[in-house]
Amino acid sequence: MEEVAAVVQRLVDIQGKPVPSLTSENLARQLVSGFRALDAPARAHLLLHLATRHRVDTVRAREAAARLAAAPAGSEGRVQEEVREALVPPHNHVFRRVGQLEGGVKFLVDLRADLLAALRQGEADPQALRQMSSSLQALLAHWFSVGFLQLQRVSWSSPCSLLEKVAALEAVHPVRDWTDLRARVGPYRRCFVYSHPSMPGEPLVLLHVALTEAISSTVSGLVKDHRQVRGAGAEVWRGQEGALVEEAEKVQAAIFYSVTSTQPGLAGIEMGTHLIKGAVASLAAEFPSLSTFSTLSPVPGFRAWLLVLLTKAARGEEAPLTAEEVEQMAATLGPGCPYTALGQVLRSTAWVAQPDLHPLLTTILTRLCARYLYLEKRRSSALNPVANFHIRNGACLWRINWLADPSPRGMEASCGLMVNYRYYLDRLEANSLAYLSTHAMDADTQVTDLLA
Repeated sequence: MEEVAAVVQRLVDIQGKPVPSLTSENLARQLVSGFRALDAPARAHLLLHLATRHRVDTVRAREAAARLAAAPAGSEGRVQEEVREALVPPHNHVFRRVGQLEGGVKFLVDLRADLLAALRQGEADPQALRQMSSSLQALLAHWFSVGFLQLQRVSWSSPCSLLEKVAALEAVHPVRDWTDLRARVGPYRRCFVYSHPSMPGEPLVLLHVALTEAISSTVSGLVKDHRQVRGAGAEVWRGQEGALVEEAEKVQAAIFYSVTSTQPGLAGIEMGTHLIKGAVASLAAEFPSLSTFSTLSPVPGFRAWLLVLLTKAARGEEAPLTAEEVEQMAATLGPGCPYTALGQVLRSTAWVAQPDLHPLLTTILTRLCARYLYLEKRRSSALNPVANFHIRNGACLWRINWLADPSPRGMEASCGLMVNYRYYLDRLEANSLAYLSTHAMDADTQVTDLLA
């Protein structure tokens, strides 16, 4: 670790000095190779060294600020430059030099992933690590601005290496096998990725889209049925392999059912929003009559939030059920604390096979899910991260779907519930502005009526 730290120090020392570019390039290569050779604990230690030893010199910055404050009016230009330079942490110079190497940007993306992992593990001096993460994020955000990103449609004829990465990196609805993957990039489906010239062959964000006649309310027709498209009507087959031929008139809705960011080191850098907008433009050009754009999204965290809510209610802290629901609970599950009883039911998935429980649970779970998505906040924004993402993009919280994903993953995350966020193209800008400025959420009456 000491050898790599010495290389970093040399890169910092030569900043601004008349040094051949080959010298700094060789030092940057030594840093990259040395860092990659370290094990995880040594990497975390080196990152802490970078963050603490090569942070902004506060004394220097204050002295520059004092000179700026005392400078006569009209003569601040040179001192302003001194202040700007004093506020740039020395490790940024190292990152910029590494970013100029072939493969250097990818290295920095991976380095920031290690940095975020070190923060989660509670390394010493988290403030210094957070500051370095923020500085590196700002650099990466500049390099990964939308103007540098390349929108690409993935099809079955795409390079095998890209198809393999799409299958391996899909996080929302994992790809089961090659048959599954072929369906997801085949007829009545679209898969879009963002890539970057500095990371060829590396998808940064994945977006899966289903083309249907109506807004889907269940995920099974989107990721499980390979030989048909729910709502697409009669199918037309031709060709030696019996390929399904798309009928454009049957494409009335585009359902975004999976958005996956593939690079942990790019966390906090907005790309999913731009990918959705790019996909909308591409689909609208391909299908001029297409006007309905919606998601079928998971509700991660809903079940965990609900179980905590029921535990608190059992202690008398809150009463999230109505009086009528409490009576129905007693009639269905027997006497006793309704919140404890409901929590016991939801801690397993056995209730899915008990139809007699469904009417009561449908009422309770959809209402509380509406509360979770629409009313529960973190710093005035939606508590649920998926809701926050789509509402911030200008979408409408349109419909909550009962048992839309009864898979083990869906039951664990949200008791099987999913939600449609609808993208009304003529309302996106106004909705986004309202949410960002006043945290107002656009919600359809299908959601707000549940809360009434």
